[in-house]
Amino acid sequence: MPVSIERLNFAKLKKRHSYHVATTARGDGKMSSEDKIYVDASQPATLMDGDKSIECPTLGEAVVALDQLPEPRQSAATIKIGGRVFTASEIDRLYHAKNK
Repeated sequence: MPVSIERLNFAKLKKRHSYHVATTARGDGKMSSEDKIYVDASQPATLMDGDKSIECPTLGEAVVALDQLPEPRQSAATIKIGGRVFTASEIDRLYHAKNK
């Protein structure tokens, strides 16, 4: 059964989050609520890669596109959602939470 792109993107965002949690410097391997940045992964986003801007229908798709960049460009790229720009270190702290 094919997986919808939306489910794939949420899973990708969750996988990035899980990796970050597993590699934090905290002894318990857990991310505190202050470390998490809550976003709705279904919001449109723009991946900014140097002087290129890639419009993505969802934050999840922007994260997938970011992960496909070569490593040096991944750390320099940012993702913009609405008026907020997230750096590479902030992208690793994104945590999916639907807006109510």
